[in-house]
Amino acid sequence: MDVNRPSISARIGTLQMGEDGIARITIAEGVVVTMEVAREIIAALEKLNAGTPLLILYYFRNSTGFTSERETRQYLAEATIIKGAAMIVRSEVHKMLGNFWIRINKPRYPIRLFATDKPALEWLKSL
Repeated sequence: MDVNRPSISARIGTLQMGEDGIARITIAEGVVVTMEVAREIIAALEKLNAGTPLLILYYFRNSTGFTSERETRQYLAEATIIKGAAMIVRSEVHKMLGNFWIRINKPRYPIRLFATDKPALEWLKSL
């Protein structure tokens, strides 16, 4: 791994910048997004783009999900490094839960959930 390239730990998943300027985060199998994980993701994003807000494509297909901690949900919803986010989820149930999270936490940036990459990337590029 290139030590100069911002990353999140392999325990959490992977982070890479696409040629299209969209950051892709793949959350590792079994990982729950706790405050510790959220802070690591946000720190890596800030380093990746020198603090300039980014469009993010999250892959949650293998993740266990989000914590129920209100503080963590608020922290992610208020993150200024995120310009817009699309989440790829593994099932309609996860999509329903994600949409509930969005309605409750009201992120400061646009966010939508998708089943596949293509419509997610098209939507992000439209922002």
